[in-house]
This record gives sequence, C-alpha cells and structure tokens, in this order.
Amino acid sequence: MTVPVFKSNAEQFPLNVAGPKGQNAFVGIQQIHFTGLTGLVGTCFGMIPLITATRTTTGCYDLKFPSAKQISIIANVRGPTGLADYSAKVCNINQYSGTAKLNITKPHGLIASGHSAPSMAPMVCNPPSGMIAELMFFVSPTVEY
Repeated sequence: MTVPVFKSNAEQFPLNVAGPKGQNAFVGIQQIHFTGLTGLVGTCFGMIPLITATRTTTGCYDLKFPSAKQISIIANVRGPTGLADYSAKVCNINQYSGTAKLNITKPHGLIASGHSAPSMAPMVCNPPSGMIAELMFFVSPTVEY
C-alpha cells in the first residue's frame, strides 16, 4: 500500500526558509465533530486533505494522515455551553507512517488512596455530542528540524 506524502511547493515566507518548520513548511487546522453518546466521529474536515479519525475505545481515536519529514500536532476541544472541562491530547505521533492517537479526557473528581493525597486525575471519556476537537498540524514535508 502506498502512503500519501504531503507536498508543498508554494512560497510561505519571503525567504522560503523561515517559518514554523523551515522550507516548504505549512500549518493547517483540522476539525473532528463528535456525535452520539459513545463519542462517534460525525465528520472530520479541514485545511489538510486525507486526514481521518477512527474511534478505537472510550475517548481514544486513531488519526491517519499523509507521511512527512516532521509533524507536530496541537489539540484543543470545545463543546456545547457548560462543557468546558474536557481536554485533548495527541500522542504516539509517527510522521513516517502517518499515524497518531487522540485522547479526550475530563477531570474525574477527587481520587484518594491510602498512600497519596487526593487528586483531580483526568480520566479518558467519550466526548458528548456536539463537541469539536481542533487539531493544528505543523508540517514539514522536506526537512526535519
């Protein structure tokens, strides 16, 4: 199976060497809209084609994107009014295979054990219907930084 590769030929900056990640680098936003009670992906769209999200377990999603020399992903979630305590984290980014994991978490409340102080530990959870995950991709198709 052939893995698609990011390509960017347009000049981004006056010298075409400065910017978020160097020559031919670019930035793009992707949105994932969640639906239903189990956090199903309703739709996934944005500025970068060929990016997909698939629910694997509670609050965990596999991301697939074209491979590149270097990719950084910053995640944010926003939900319906009153649901501001959710957060998103992207991990296991592999720019060569074009895969990453997205986790949606929410503070679970005070968790106390006999040997440690109580904490507000985040727990992986399904995002509610209407929540949107925004992923900012910083992509360098030609050079690593």
